[in-house]
Amino acid sequence: MAQKCIRVVNPHVFQDDPARLLRVVHLAARLHFRMDPETTRLAFQSALLISQVSGDRIRNEFLGILSMDGARGYLQVLDHLDLLCRIIPELAPAKGVEQPKEHYWDVWDHSLHAVEFAELVTKGHQNSPIYTLVPWPEEREGYFSQVISNGHNRRTVLKLAALLHDVAKPQTKHT
Repeated sequence: MAQKCIRVVNPHVFQDDPARLLRVVHLAARLHFRMDPETTRLAFQSALLISQVSGDRIRNEFLGILSMDGARGYLQVLDHLDLLCRIIPELAPAKGVEQPKEHYWDVWDHSLHAVEFAELVTKGHQNSPIYTLVPWPEEREGYFSQVISNGHNRRTVLKLAALLHDVAKPQTKHT
């Protein structure tokens, strides 16, 4: 605990319950811990097992991860573990798809950053001078904190929408 590190105690932990592939990332996010290299290696090697997990369990763990502050970083961890595109395969075609010059990032990175910005704009005026220029009524925090579906609030659902907002862009892009 003092090292703030999550370490598997059994090399078969992900085979015994593949939902732990998402749970370990969720736990790391919630506790602000990191995964040790062996845990990361085992999770990556076990990524195919995620297909054995029920949709309900995947949804609950994934939305739990999205609900955390710093969700973009945890989405990158899921991608590094080869899990993100296994649970949302529609995201895979976005990798490396260039956008018009008005966009800074490719479709993939743009989608991940959209999650980050959705998180930022729904958290109010927290330590950023730019937010002093944006009106922020107090009731807005309550609005985004309101639970609307399966125990998840509007902020989490907005981050999911931000992640998926360009999901069809690679297939509809004109060259």
